[in-house]
Amino acid sequence: MLEQHISRIVRNTVPSGEKLAPGILYVGVAALAGPIFTRKRNFAVRWTSPLVFGAAAAAYWLPGTAQVVLRNVWARYGDPKTIDRVTEMWQEVKQTRREAVKSVQEGVQELRMSLQEGREFGKKRAAEAVNVAVAAAKEEADVVVTTVQAQTHKASEAVTKVMDKIPVPKDEKPKKPLPLGFKDSAE
Repeated sequence: MLEQHISRIVRNTVPSGEKLAPGILYVGVAALAGPIFTRKRNFAVRWTSPLVFGAAAAAYWLPGTAQVVLRNVWARYGDPKTIDRVTEMWQEVKQTRREAVKSVQEGVQELRMSLQEGREFGKKRAAEAVNVAVAAAKEEADVVVTTVQAQTHKASEAVTKVMDKIPVPKDEKPKKPLPLGFKDSAE
């Protein structure tokens, strides 16, 4: 009698096609993991974490069963208007989530495009800056070369004028021959 009652409750609670065996283990492990993750928190968090972790795991691994259980709890302890409002709010939350995911994906795509455009713009600006710098350096080098050539030309003219003014002495003494057969480079 008790077995039939429990099997009827399980049959009414678990939707067909949903496997209870692995899901119930996952829910139990998650519920037991709640206090471990909240070990150094305050008392209320430690005591409510198994319920929160278990409910979240049940909603993930046993979604049909979780909905049936929630519906039965609300039917027994809640009013139908509240159930409808919660259902509407849940649908709104799911829609908002979808919109947020879509918005984030669009934002990421726009960011990628702007980064690509920025790279191309940066490359173009860098090439322009290099060309301008090279042209300026070339002009400056041309000015320096022209200035150096002019100063070198003036200096050589001045040296030539000074050299022309220096009298060249005439040697009247004969040169002595270099010892050991060395030759004079002036000859």
